[in-house]
Amino acid sequence: MIFGAQLYTIREHIQTPDSFRRSMKKISDIGFTCVQMSGAGAEISIEEQAETCGANGLEIIITHTAPDKILHRTSDVIREHKLLGAKYVGIGMIPASYKKSEALSDNGKSVEEGVESSQFYDFPRFFADFAPAAREINAAGLQFMYHNHAIEFARVCQAHNGRREHVSAAAHSLEAGTNFGGKPDSKNTPAASEVYPTHPPYLAMDYILDNHPEVSFTLDTYWVQAGGADPAAWIHKLAGRVPVLHLKDFAIVNGEPRMAEVFEGNMNWPAIFSAAAESGVKYGMIEQDDCYGKCPFECLALSLKNIKTFFETEATTW
Repeated sequence: MIFGAQLYTIREHIQTPDSFRRSMKKISDIGFTCVQMSGAGAEISIEEQAETCGANGLEIIITHTAPDKILHRTSDVIREHKLLGAKYVGIGMIPASYKKSEALSDNGKSVEEGVESSQFYDFPRFFADFAPAAREINAAGLQFMYHNHAIEFARVCQAHNGRREHVSAAAHSLEAGTNFGGKPDSKNTPAASEVYPTHPPYLAMDYILDNHPEVSFTLDTYWVQAGGADPAAWIHKLAGRVPVLHLKDFAIVNGEPRMAEVFEGNMNWPAIFSAAAESGVKYGMIEQDDCYGKCPFECLALSLKNIKTFFETEATTW
């Protein structure tokens, strides 16, 4: 696996052409050889992004691209990614426009506004809308990538006796007019969680995996953990469909969860890196959305240093 820098980490430092050039020099000097293009200022042209990164020995591997642009200007997205030399076309998360107007709790009552969970996003509609663009991107020799947060790890319904019945339970929930969380929209329609009451749970990520082969994943290790799931297990589960990981650690500071530099939190990195090696992951993009007042370049540098130390001193069989 090749380790790169997710430029969203330094977004405040890449808003003008001059600051972008200075920042790419710093990223190169840290020791990175590739990046994810995300968060750059609008006045920095695609051509300048490609030229500046190339001049600093940085390959652009993947982007996060505006959802509306992917949906409505797919041919432009393809052309621009070929100019960048980036194979992977990333979408950062399901847009807020796919939030449901009302979400129901287990007892059928409305839940408070602002609670974010997969039950409150219309994932089937989102992926139905974006599937044609994803297929066009893939047909052009690129790859459409979906980046997760924690919301994809909320339950859709319960599992029962294998994947075929997982899909049947989810389909029952959708086709019978229930909401995506398996909660009934009428008194006459049973919830999928009542029909299939056994474990393991069926998650929104399972729905995407089972129903949308045109989608690959930029699996974010922090957000998998934040969603209560096992990053290493999900890397294995997505084997062959997760060419890029986002790497940041999960720490508890003063009783609150915080993002941290890799190996500075509590995540099981040996298991994550082992799963990545076994599952065909090609790139690990180091990211820290929030550096909590610290220099983001120093945060990226510490993560890269810790990863290199791990592979040099502890992972002797890699």
